[in-house]
Amino acid sequence: MRDPALIVGPVRRSRPPLEDRSAESTSVHLRHLAFHGHAEHVLAIFEAMPSADRLQHADPGVLRQAAVGVLARMRRLPPGSADELRRERELLESVVQLFVAECRRRDVFPRDLFRTLLEWSDDLLSASRLSDAVDACHQALTLGVRAFPEIAPWIHLRLARAQMLLGELDAAESTLLDMHRRLDRVADRDAVPALLEALGMVALQTRRAAFFKELLVERLRAFHTNADERWTVVNLMRGANRGVARLLVSRELSAADKFLWLTHWALLGGARHAGWSPIARLLEKCDNGSAYVRQYGTHTPGGRDASRDRPTIDATLVTRAMGGIGDFLMMTPGLHALRTMRSRPIVLAIPRRFFPIFDGNDDVEVRDIEEDFDPGAYAEWFNLTDCPAARVESRTAPAVATNRITLFARGLGITGGRLRTMDRRPRYVVSETEVKWRDRFFADRQIRSRFVVGVQARTDETYRDLPHMRQVVEALARHASVIVFGTVFPEGTGHPDVTEIVGLDLRQSFALAGGCDVLVTPDSAFFHLAGALDLPCVGLFGPTDGRVRGQDYPRARIVDARKMLPCVPCWRNEVTPCALTGLRLSACLGEIAPADVVAAMREMTAGAPSRLRPGG
Repeated sequence: MRDPALIVGPVRRSRPPLEDRSAESTSVHLRHLAFHGHAEHVLAIFEAMPSADRLQHADPGVLRQAAVGVLARMRRLPPGSADELRRERELLESVVQLFVAECRRRDVFPRDLFRTLLEWSDDLLSASRLSDAVDACHQALTLGVRAFPEIAPWIHLRLARAQMLLGELDAAESTLLDMHRRLDRVADRDAVPALLEALGMVALQTRRAAFFKELLVERLRAFHTNADERWTVVNLMRGANRGVARLLVSRELSAADKFLWLTHWALLGGARHAGWSPIARLLEKCDNGSAYVRQYGTHTPGGRDASRDRPTIDATLVTRAMGGIGDFLMMTPGLHALRTMRSRPIVLAIPRRFFPIFDGNDDVEVRDIEEDFDPGAYAEWFNLTDCPAARVESRTAPAVATNRITLFARGLGITGGRLRTMDRRPRYVVSETEVKWRDRFFADRQIRSRFVVGVQARTDETYRDLPHMRQVVEALARHASVIVFGTVFPEGTGHPDVTEIVGLDLRQSFALAGGCDVLVTPDSAFFHLAGALDLPCVGLFGPTDGRVRGQDYPRARIVDARKMLPCVPCWRNEVTPCALTGLRLSACLGEIAPADVVAAMREMTAGAPSRLRPGG
């Protein structure tokens, strides 16, 4: 892996005076460094500024990297560096305050803001600033951290921890129970055992040992890959029952739970007494495998209260607390198959911002996952917040062979013959009103008589973006009229045959895309929209495998750089840097030649040559 310092240069304190460089050039430089994750460089420039000048450079990406840089320096401080630690904390606090203020000014609250608030709350807890930690967690909740269900549970856990240390046990219990009742809003499976452990501590401090023992069993059942945590639970259960013999004859445990305990006790105990580390690792893998099979091997509706006299809602509930749009489109074939199998209605609980995807879809009734309801009250419950696709991809990468349409369908209990014969095309409905609006849009711009290529400019995750999308658009514009969903040209510039679309809502953008002759898109929502609308599509892929993603899209052509770079696809994600550069951008996507994209587009549109310009 290349050292990022070899690309940008080492951090040096002796820099040209900031006043010799314009504020605009400084901002551009900072944003460039922040985009590529050079936290130390960002911090060196940011810290050298007078406090009053930092506001004009308060880009969210810059502030995130400045916070990362401070935290990295704090971790490197030797023990006893009290004065240096105090100064670093003061700097971190100023960065956090500026970050929050800037996001409020823009009315945009990105994931990086909540990552920073989570790390800030951690530091406040370590500094025994408990009330400030409570305030930081409440601030994250107020600003909307629930939109990121992989972060929100950890904010709740930090809040409960601070409340417990302040002696506010009732408040801590309320925080934890709210989270425990709605595990469908927890996207990080590692947060579940942490939640159960914290709730067990509160139970013991409030003299409810029986509840503590129930939580131990629930901790044992939860799937995760932390062998040390599971061994801790095995020993706690043995201690709580005063030995193995009493545990095995206890009437408080079911036969299945006793067998589960014995399995973990034997495998993990054997791992800890194995004299050879490969044997220990093998036993731990077997233990993880047994836990995985128990949790996911067969579908059983999850989360239902144990009491049988509770009234139930005669409907099937499907929950998913996060996006993205492409994932929801890939869920629709499985939802359609599930609806044909069930006589009861399908209720899909998702964040409200994704409701428009399902307008006109008669397979489901949507409801807001943030509403206060009990998933266990439904006759059947599939929790897709615990993402079945991500589980398989992380386990099999980089040799992922099954696409998400199949994986989501399996997560909904569609297997065997029903899985093989189900309609695999995503479902999305463009209304007649939207078609008329689209026709007026094209007519007003005299687009209808020309060949139109729609291009998705960028994705929600940088690692899937082409760094040279502007050059791709310019190459396409030599042959057709291009509609870009987003922007690729600097402000004040453009191209006569390119229309950049900004400010439209999701359904308007999708309606326009549906009127294009072909779509050109990275691995994101418009690729799956093309599959839903049966549009020709050129998919631009790198870290993920377009041949897998597009298995069910017969009109898709995949362009990637696997002939140049055999590491394609690596199946990394946004938080894992490119193995070749150590940066956020994917080197493989930069190797896709605009001419190859044009060639794929022309291949897809061979049936309409008269509307394509020859190009130059």
